[in-house]
Amino acid sequence: MRILLLIFLLLAGKTNAQSEQRLHAIVNAYYQIGLFNGNVQITEKGKTIFAGSYGYADMSAGRKNTAATRFNAYSITKPVTATVLLKLVAEGKLNLDQRLSSFYPSMPGSDSITIRHLLSHTSGIYNYNNDFSMPVGSEKEMIDWLEKKPLDFKPGSQFRYSNTGYFLLGFIIEKVTGMSYEAAVRQYVLSPAGMQESGFDLRTVSDGKKAKGYMYINGKKSEEAPVWDYRELYSAGGMYTTTADLQRFHRVLQDGKLLPDSLMQLSDKPCQKNYGLGWFVDSIAGKKIVSHSGGATGFRSYLIRDVANDICIVLLSNSEMSDIVVLRNKLLAELNGQPYDLPKNIKRLQQNFYKYEGAYNITNSLTLYLHRGKGMLMATTNKGRSSVLLPAGKDDMMIEAIGAYLSFKNDSLIFSQKGETVTVPRLKAGWGITGSATENGWGGRDVEMQREGKKWIARKVRLKEGVIKFRYNNDWVLNYGQSNVLYLCKDGKDIKVAPGTYKIVLDLTDEDKVQLHLLKE
Repeated sequence: MRILLLIFLLLAGKTNAQSEQRLHAIVNAYYQIGLFNGNVQITEKGKTIFAGSYGYADMSAGRKNTAATRFNAYSITKPVTATVLLKLVAEGKLNLDQRLSSFYPSMPGSDSITIRHLLSHTSGIYNYNNDFSMPVGSEKEMIDWLEKKPLDFKPGSQFRYSNTGYFLLGFIIEKVTGMSYEAAVRQYVLSPAGMQESGFDLRTVSDGKKAKGYMYINGKKSEEAPVWDYRELYSAGGMYTTTADLQRFHRVLQDGKLLPDSLMQLSDKPCQKNYGLGWFVDSIAGKKIVSHSGGATGFRSYLIRDVANDICIVLLSNSEMSDIVVLRNKLLAELNGQPYDLPKNIKRLQQNFYKYEGAYNITNSLTLYLHRGKGMLMATTNKGRSSVLLPAGKDDMMIEAIGAYLSFKNDSLIFSQKGETVTVPRLKAGWGITGSATENGWGGRDVEMQREGKKWIARKVRLKEGVIKFRYNNDWVLNYGQSNVLYLCKDGKDIKVAPGTYKIVLDLTDEDKVQLHLLKE
């Protein structure tokens, strides 16, 4: 019997080690191609079955991510905010059907908006993410502004993701508890869960304990992201945390230590579309998945919970290019015993990519640009959505996030997605010059440039005193402006020029150090 038990334990240990290796292989594959940089932790029934740290917390300091590194969680703050609200409901201090008018009677439609509507993104209140015009410096400024904005739709009739609604929930928490939002979260969630490494406003954390946010990290190349003011995030996205602390959050929810079962079940029940009270609710491989992601400047995050099987996946990344949705799907496929593919080495694609760069009209209203950017090979639409291109064969490509495949024949693109295929020729597009200093001004056609190797050149260009910028295909999707005194950058500032006739050279030899040469003729 002892021998049989020993054999069983050895086989179980081998199986667990193999599973851990496969989980690492998934994350590492995306790390190697610049599509993940950060921390991962996966637990099953309270036991960690995989944990790993990948890449740098701070490239300039040479400091790598560790299990203790703190990241901006952004919208994973929402289920935490929702948990506090539901705790107040459980204590009888709030009612889910309580009207917003009891707090803000002068807001449009406040007598028809409930706490439930705010929690489920079904209130119809203007979402400040639309254009970031709403002031968020103080509650008064925000409410005064919202009093002038009509509802977008009848409360409860539609789902429209709204940071504004969660801002209001933070203010309501303060009114009901008599504490600051941050203090209430600590009392009702962080302390009971033992989340000692979590808090608000990552800027206040010492450099050695936090991750710096990046627009992308790819090998030795990176670009730091701007740092957002905490007031722009607040109860909709202001929390920082660690993978271990989010696992603790899962644990206390799973064990029923924060909320009664009736409210937990209510939070996991979709109200409109697939959103409950603070959580997205989906079915993957026939299993109910409760989750929330987060993403804004410099960071991406994901908290994924298979409640029935007590499995929790936490992904925290300090690179905007981290493809956490695809990574989530691959990890769940491994855990559920489903087939999946890993991205192949992209070196061959990088070497041959110059043959395919350009613009392609997929439909009358959709133009696809294939280009290099952020240290990667990119596909960007004229609507501004960018995706990373990965190999799908010898010279074929795929946009994994949307299930699209690209192949090429006779200078045409064959684009396939969801069983439909179109073949479109490459447009005769190139870089041009626009600006107040050109004869056509900002509103006219760009001054055309001719390609000579990796340089684009325009000769005998007459410029007035003013500014110029460079853009591709007469479109702002791809453009260059001033970065500093030496180089240009994507979406850079206007470039001041003096009157004269010039030979203008846009030098793309090194895409990390794009140069402009203005030579008087």
